[in-house]
Amino acid sequence: MAAARRDFVVEITPAKESWDVVVRVIRLWFVPDMNSKQKYYAMEMILMDEKGGKIQASVRKVLLYRFDNKVREGNVYNFKHFGVATNTGAYRTIKHQFKLSLQNSTVVTEFGADLITFSPYSFVSFP
Repeated sequence: MAAARRDFVVEITPAKESWDVVVRVIRLWFVPDMNSKQKYYAMEMILMDEKGGKIQASVRKVLLYRFDNKVREGNVYNFKHFGVATNTGAYRTIKHQFKLSLQNSTVVTEFGADLITFSPYSFVSFP
C-alpha cells in the first residue's frame, strides 16, 4: 500500500476542501477576551512544514476546548480537514496569502518531533 500524499503549506488555497499537512507549531499564543480577563477569545498558531513554508492557523473561542490542551508549541502534528480563508488584516504575522481555521471536523495527530528539523527563522539582510 502506497503512503498517502501529504500537502505542503505553499500549496494551500481555498480551491481544495481536503488538506493533509504535517507541520511544526513554531509559535502559539492565546488572544485574551476583552470582556473577561480569565477567558480567551481565540488560539493562534504559526505552523511550518518540512520545506520551511509557514502559515497562520486560528481556533475560535467555541472550539478552544478541543485544541487548547492537545496542541503544544514546538511539537509536530498532522492537520486534516480545516478551513482555508484569505489572510487579511492590519497585523498579519505571516506573508502567506491564506490562513487556516481549525473546525469541529479538524483532526490533529501528533508526529515525531524530529520530522521537521530546520530553524523557523527567516533572516533578511539590511540594505
